Amino acid sequence: MKASCRSIAVLAAALSLGIAGCSSDEGTDNGAEASGGDLCTHLEDISTFEMNSQTSAQIDPADWPGMQAVLQEYGDGLSEHYDPAIAAADPDIAADLTTVRDASAQVTNLVTEASTFEEYQQKTEATIDVDSFTAARDASARIDTYAQSNCEFAKQMQEQQQEQPQQPQLEEVPAQPGG
Repeated sequence: MKASCRSIAVLAAALSLGIAGCSSDEGTDNGAEASGGDLCTHLEDISTFEMNSQTSAQIDPADWPGMQAVLQEYGDGLSEHYDPAIAAADPDIAADLTTVRDASAQVTNLVTEASTFEEYQQKTEATIDVDSFTAARDASARIDTYAQSNCEFAKQMQEQQQEQPQQPQLEEVPAQPGG
């Protein structure tokens, strides 16, 4: 079953919305988090990458060349940021990181095949099915849970978010055809 209309411009970054929400504005100098070690350092890197990508993705779809450049840059950075974390993670977290990376790559790889935003959206909707999107979203949530339980940067960010007024979060929910 294929997903129908949804905001493709932020789809790739939104797949990692959970972990992106864990980004800290202040980097860690110690190189290894309290109880998560190298993996937490890599997760913080991914979190920063995803937050920066989401900020960059806030571009008008009418500026297709600009949006293409942003999405291509995001796609090019996936392996650089995700692969070290995958290598450092236990098998379950590594599988989740791989699911998120691969789903994001699948979406961003289509950017070079489309001459307009509308064509990109059509190609993406024809390629990404609801099950794949859901699997990536669920994997992202498990990564986020791991980070919040094991990584100091995520714990600090969670505390900061609890102290600040809540801002509405964008939740990507694929629409079911005919429903």
